[in-house]
Amino acid sequence: CGPLPLANGYTQPDRREPLVLDYCGACNLYQLQHRVDPDHLFGDYAYRSAVAGQSHFYDLASACQARIHCPNRLIDIGGNDGSLLAQLAGVEQINVDPYAPAQVWPFIRVEREPWSQRVAERLGPAQLILATNAFAHLPNLHDAAAGIATALDLGGWAVIQAPWSRDTF
Repeated sequence: CGPLPLANGYTQPDRREPLVLDYCGACNLYQLQHRVDPDHLFGDYAYRSAVAGQSHFYDLASACQARIHCPNRLIDIGGNDGSLLAQLAGVEQINVDPYAPAQVWPFIRVEREPWSQRVAERLGPAQLILATNAFAHLPNLHDAAAGIATALDLGGWAVIQAPWSRDTF
C-alpha cells in the first residue's frame, strides 16, 4: 500500500510508515513487514478503551465468566486503560502494557513492558489471559504465544482477538 500516516499520529501528522504484509506459511499468520517503533506509535497514544465504549467488553467478560468460575489471576495483554479487566472479577488483575495510560483502574496492577515468555514466567499462572487486538503490535508472535502457553493455568482460557485477513482484503 505504500507509506501511510500513523494511526493516532496527531503529534506527527506528516510522518509516514510503509504498509507491507508478510505471510508465514508455517503458522498461517500475516504480519507487517515493517514494524513501527512503538515509541512513535504509542508514545503519545490518545486512544482509551473506556472512551470507545465498553459494550463489547461487557459481552466478552460475560462469556469468560460463564466458563471460568472464581479465577485468582487474570492477565490482559495490551490492556490499555484496563476497561476489559474492570468488567471481570478476579483476585489479581494484571494489565501487561508498556504504554498503558497513567490513569488505570486502581485495583488493576500494571506491568509496563511488552508481553513475552520471560514476562509470563515472572508473572506465573493465570486462569484467563486476554489479548484483544494486541498481537499485531507484538515484536515476536512465537515468543508471545509461548508466553501464553507458559502462563496459562491448566484448565484456563486464552482469548485472542485478531483481525481476520479474509475480511481485510
